[in-house]
Amino acid sequence: MPTLQNILAAPSFAGLKLINNQGDLHREVRHLDITENIDIKDYTAKESFILTTGLLFRDNQAGLKQMIKELNDIDTAGLGIKTSRYLKHINQEVIDYANELEFPLIEISEEWNLGEITRQISTYISDEQTAKLNYALNIQEELNDMLIKGFGVETMIERMSRILGVPVLLFNPFYMVDSQSWHYQQNNLLKQQHIRYFLEYLRSENANTITRNQTKFTNDVAIFKVQAYAYFPYYLTVSDINKLSYPFSLLTIEQIGSTLSFAIYKNKKVEEAEHSDINRFFESLITNRSDQSLS
Repeated sequence: MPTLQNILAAPSFAGLKLINNQGDLHREVRHLDITENIDIKDYTAKESFILTTGLLFRDNQAGLKQMIKELNDIDTAGLGIKTSRYLKHINQEVIDYANELEFPLIEISEEWNLGEITRQISTYISDEQTAKLNYALNIQEELNDMLIKGFGVETMIERMSRILGVPVLLFNPFYMVDSQSWHYQQNNLLKQQHIRYFLEYLRSENANTITRNQTKFTNDVAIFKVQAYAYFPYYLTVSDINKLSYPFSLLTIEQIGSTLSFAIYKNKKVEEAEHSDINRFFESLITNRSDQSLS
């Protein structure tokens, strides 16, 4: 989902401006609501961006503080106020309180109609989600094509890394590096650093400090389980995750992980078939020699 920062950065929403400089713009916007009621907390949802003219708070900005508290308590994305209509200015006390909570207050410029801006932001959210879905499916389609053509997992990891532009490591169920992108061939120190981070992740998992199958994040590294086998997962480590930008999303990694799971499973089955053929070959040699000795 787009964040308030994404929305404010879009040229089409140049009429929106952050009022309090400590407002958290990394909050995601999933829904939009227009209200002139003080009890909106009972009728809205988490990650909603609330829009209002502030009519009810024209002579009662203490009520605005209470509304900010209630909206923050239920994890809404922020509050957009058309200050030019009724609420000509917002008291510094209210702004300071919003800063304490890091709750975003967004000024909506005079030329915007609340209904129109709701429609345009809704369209923006929908278009962004469609773009992210198409991006994820296009990458998965490319990797699926590589799988069909017989490319190995290592080649697929390399291709994934070049598409995303970040370092990638694949660990096997024995916690050894199975495949790596070209970044680590040139920088062994970076490789050792990311291996240590991965091992720390495993210790955290074994200590039950994170839940099973959870994706693990820092600002720079994300670890995803690749369930090629039910009880013995592989692990995909994607570094510099904070550098990945639109239209990248976690759905992209999920789709890649799905293809990698099938590729790993297929390769193991091919290896098992090859070993089985070799065993049958030597069994036939032994059987033929035994028959010749008896004759």
